[in-house]
Amino acid sequence: MIDTVVRIRSHYDLELESRVRAFLLNNVSGLDEIGVGARCGVVTLEGCVDTDRVKSLCAQAGQRVAGVVRLVNQLDVRPDPDWESEPQGIGAATA
Repeated sequence: MIDTVVRIRSHYDLELESRVRAFLLNNVSGLDEIGVGARCGVVTLEGCVDTDRVKSLCAQAGQRVAGVVRLVNQLDVRPDPDWESEPQGIGAATA
């Protein structure tokens, strides 16, 4: 009997993952690839997005899917390639 319960839950988790992934792809623009995991209604989002706004929209959209009890947003925001880690001119100004 335990075997059956585990299979049902696993099927439910896979279905929930699929529904969340589809909902995100249809409702949030700018997604390349996002990992979606689910276990007992707790959905985890993983991967990289371009902006904090997209990260926030993914969390909001994911929570709207029926069956999501809790959403864990582990999405990372890609660093802007135009951002400089050390602004030029600071060292020269203090020298």
